[in-house]
Amino acid sequence: MGAHRAACIVAHGEPESKAHALHSCDNPLCCNPHHLRWGDNQLNQYEARDSLGSQGGKLCPDLAEQIRVAEGSQSSIDKLFGITQSTVSKIKRGALWRTSP
Repeated sequence: MGAHRAACIVAHGEPESKAHALHSCDNPLCCNPHHLRWGDNQLNQYEARDSLGSQGGKLCPDLAEQIRVAEGSQSSIDKLFGITQSTVSKIKRGALWRTSP
């Protein structure tokens, strides 16, 4: 169980079956209970599509840095953040969101 799901349980109680912990902040790693709520898969997919990367959304510097230092395969990172593998690749090699020297 992910930390965001555990935080949602503590804040909002046990979910109905197959409910997802949705993030109002569009940060998949966020565990702030004020940013979390229960929702179904369809709503989760809709919100993910309309958030960062998928439909021309923008990444903030903090989120880009989280992606840059994230461990694991690019295909696992892209799913975690709801962006494309090519965006992960560009961030990791500094073609997008370069860090200051």
